[in-house]
Amino acid sequence: MTFLKAYVEAMDFYEKNPDKTVALVAQYTGGSPPILREAIAHSRWSYRVDIDNAVNVAKQGPKFGFTKSDMSGKVPAYFDLSYLAEATGQSVEQLGTYGR
Repeated sequence: MTFLKAYVEAMDFYEKNPDKTVALVAQYTGGSPPILREAIAHSRWSYRVDIDNAVNVAKQGPKFGFTKSDMSGKVPAYFDLSYLAEATGQSVEQLGTYGR
């Protein structure tokens, strides 16, 4: 639980402090700050889970060769957001709707 709470806190920090985020990411990855700044401008930091996206990726498994058959129907069962819900105080439904 401590790890998840720290992770959530980090995501919130990154979202609220873009300049510090760029500096940290550049420091640990060696990335170019201008490129990182541009990339961050087109993304968002979130601890929520996009289950629908995971299902869509799984549907492409046979096409790209990482599965032999469409396993997308099983994907939602692999996600247990109860620990994240406890760490954030949000419901599982709130955490699993990212991207909707």
